[in-house]
Amino acid sequence: MGDYNFFKQRKLVSVALFFGVGICIGYAWDSAPLAVLLLLSFLLLILAIVLSKKGKTAIYCVCILSLLLGIARMSYANNPALPPKGKMFVEATVHGKGKIRESEPKAQLYLSKITLTDESGNKHTHPKAYWTYYFNKGDSRILPLDGQKVSFYGNMYYPSPAQNPYGFDFRLFLLQRGTSIGISGAKELELIPYRQLEAKNPLLRIKNNAVIIMNDLFGNSSALPNALLLGDRSQLETDTKKSFQLAGISHVLAISGLHISLLVYVIDAFFSKLKINKKLSNILILFFLLFYCIFLDFSSSVVRASVMAAVFMFGKYMRKRRDTLSSLALSFLIILILKPFEIFSAGFQLSFLAVLGIMLVSNRLRYELNKRPYTPFNKSILAYGATLGASLFTLPVLANTFHYAPLSALIFSPIAIWAVGILMPAYLFSFAASFISIGIVKALVVPPVKLFANIFELAAEKVAMLPYASIRLPAIPWYISIVCYIILLLLSRYVIFNKRQKFGIIALSVIFTAVNILVGYDSSVRYLQLSVGNADSAVIEDGKYTYVIDAGKNGGDLSSYILSRGRNIDALFISHLHMDHVGGLKELLSNEVPIAKIYVSHDAENAPNFKRIPEPLLKAKEAGIPILRLNKGDILSRGRVKLNVLWPDKDSMPKNLSVNDRSLALHFDLDGVNLLTCGDLGKKYEMNAALPADILKSSHHGSKSATQEEFLSKVSPEYILVSVSETKEHQLDNIMQTTEKLNRTLLTTYENGAILIHCKDGEINIKDWKR
Repeated sequence: MGDYNFFKQRKLVSVALFFGVGICIGYAWDSAPLAVLLLLSFLLLILAIVLSKKGKTAIYCVCILSLLLGIARMSYANNPALPPKGKMFVEATVHGKGKIRESEPKAQLYLSKITLTDESGNKHTHPKAYWTYYFNKGDSRILPLDGQKVSFYGNMYYPSPAQNPYGFDFRLFLLQRGTSIGISGAKELELIPYRQLEAKNPLLRIKNNAVIIMNDLFGNSSALPNALLLGDRSQLETDTKKSFQLAGISHVLAISGLHISLLVYVIDAFFSKLKINKKLSNILILFFLLFYCIFLDFSSSVVRASVMAAVFMFGKYMRKRRDTLSSLALSFLIILILKPFEIFSAGFQLSFLAVLGIMLVSNRLRYELNKRPYTPFNKSILAYGATLGASLFTLPVLANTFHYAPLSALIFSPIAIWAVGILMPAYLFSFAASFISIGIVKALVVPPVKLFANIFELAAEKVAMLPYASIRLPAIPWYISIVCYIILLLLSRYVIFNKRQKFGIIALSVIFTAVNILVGYDSSVRYLQLSVGNADSAVIEDGKYTYVIDAGKNGGDLSSYILSRGRNIDALFISHLHMDHVGGLKELLSNEVPIAKIYVSHDAENAPNFKRIPEPLLKAKEAGIPILRLNKGDILSRGRVKLNVLWPDKDSMPKNLSVNDRSLALHFDLDGVNLLTCGDLGKKYEMNAALPADILKSSHHGSKSATQEEFLSKVSPEYILVSVSETKEHQLDNIMQTTEKLNRTLLTTYENGAILIHCKDGEINIKDWKR
């Protein structure tokens, strides 16, 4: 390892690495014994002090101590004290700025200083909660403001972890935001004071006023300066965000090291003009960075950049070598000690991996360039080398989170950084000068700045439209990601092994990857019943072919699964046109999941009292996706999947048939395993679909309006699947009694999460998916 020995020269890096690993272990280890961990940590600390002069041994003790403390920190954070769930009278204070999800419409806020009174009159307190409620038709859509006291009747619940493969982890999402409970509803809502004009938090008021000033200065073009300076991306249009993402420059919209370094440079230059002492100047900048971290709610990227800037400024006063890797490790430790769940945040991972990639690649490039005669292109080579390093190191996170790789970033990212380097000082100057004369600023400064910003945004839009500006990627398994990082690290100057040692490590890594791929290879037909609450969605995978049965009400988890698996949808079957079966098509379209064909039942939209065709289906038609009709007797077959349509029957179905009773009843042969799924078909017509099957996906979420005993007896399934939410558990009484009477196995998504069924040569292997 030579001069770059991590343990010898960069103890802090080793400590941070072990602490991070401990955090991950603590999250996976639900029942970690906190008292035992703390005792072992104390003993290791004493041992490290005793062996402090033993060099390596002491460092190893400190690293193991860091690992144990990481496990203990996460174990404590991951098991908070919780009040009992259920109906509550809630008294609390609104925390921060809320928002309205217009599509539902739904209010989303956070509450603090919460007192919960249950139905027995017992009081419980909690520091913070996520609060949602729906607006009724005709309600004034005005949100309570920060600092306003509220009281209402609502339901307190525990947020669920991920219920589906690659699905959204609601519990982790809230833990990252400092809370572990949710409250829904706002019955008999009272506000104190009834009318409040502005937020109580002074920093939030400053931010809101700054946004108002920027809006006044730049008008319709204020979204970009608000994002770059104030961290407020709410005004950015969806198309702009998409263009920046596809062009590979979305990182410039998140305040990070680039923005911090530009701000520090501008402020330092200003203090130099005022001839302020350098040490005093650095202290003032340090206070500014602290304020900026608080102002932006301690965003990981801002804290990371601020810590690194502070270490760089004050390292010489502490007579320490200013090592970038060690300062990165210090910021890593500080963030995880304060906010351990951030390690699972894509923003945190992208921020640290991008800097690490820039450091490693730039270090190697600078070393190689220094061995050659200087050329004017050296700086450009370093700039594009840094972009390459950041792109390589962030690729697994981009693939796993956003399912794409921005190839255009390799060319356009340095140009975007140059453009932001011009825009940020210009925006900062415009904002500061507006306090002197806003009229002069609007007349002389704003027009050229707006023009440059518009050209920049237009360039991003054009780059995003280029062929192969970005490519789709499936999720990268953890073991492949680790192997990639090992190889990249071996290519850097931080690991000085000889060529034979490097080749050996790379060879072992490749073998390890190959073994994992072979062990994990699955040739069976897969049926996945997604857990989507009181809605329906399922996926069938047969080799390269993918079929989806219903899209649920929200298709977030469905689209994430399809994209993460790197698949296209060959056929989407919509059983009927209620939104809990077709609504998720909206997310499939917005996430650009390729869909070859959509199948609906014959005359699906002509049910009485059916107002209009759902908007997602209309959008799909506008996108040019063929929408085909299915009727009794239709047969589809491809690979090992065969489909027989049992219902509806256009020759015998009444014209006044309800939407539910127009549901597709589909009988699948999955490599010798028979599966029957009937949408929401009711008991009056379900006997028309009573064909024997090994697996039955219960109609209408297991309610008593369908799946009667006569039907079950005739189908005679070994397994019965029910897609249902925990709040609708009561509707399963009838089907539970019947399945018990017939000695069948009942599997529900609210208990099991997603249900994965492997079908091969007529054999069934069932797994439930839980975190």
